[in-house]
Amino acid sequence: MKEIESLVDSLCILQGVGEKTATRYAYEILEMNEEKRNNFINSLQNLSNIKRCNKCNGYTLNDICDICKEDREENKLVVLAYPKDIIKIEKVLPQKYYYHILGGVINPLDGITIESLDIKNLLNRIENENIKEMILVLPTNNEGELTASYLKKITAKYDVGFTKLAQGVPIGGDLEYLDELTLLKSIEHRQEF
Repeated sequence: MKEIESLVDSLCILQGVGEKTATRYAYEILEMNEEKRNNFINSLQNLSNIKRCNKCNGYTLNDICDICKEDREENKLVVLAYPKDIIKIEKVLPQKYYYHILGGVINPLDGITIESLDIKNLLNRIENENIKEMILVLPTNNEGELTASYLKKITAKYDVGFTKLAQGVPIGGDLEYLDELTLLKSIEHRQEF
């Protein structure tokens, strides 16, 4: 049936979802009761209302996200690679900081260049928001280190301190797979960079 094949093809777009898994998901969706299936479909349709925050690049329904509107610790900015990382940081940090999402890390092999990242907005924020510390919470792989070094180099003219995750986060590790305690301790024991 073409509709099921189309759904399977759509699900295969998701990272880590092959044809077998997509087929299983497709039939699972079809076998949901009507209310659950309609809720699922509505959730997907509502994604079209979500956009990027004009300030931090997180996801929001408005021009500025709720986090950027809150009263948080000023002069410190947590720099992340991806919007999904905010959720994990928010769960573990007792203090509340503002964020800036770069949109990835420098990775020429994957076509992610300096120009691909939202560095211009970051520099504007450093100037206009009187940022005194950037807490780099980037992947602990070569690409994350390259991005961190580049950020430090281009912000050298500003009076901004740098800290990054403490050791304990495995090299090549991704935030998605870290337990909350390891992440919390890494942030609490961040080091000068």
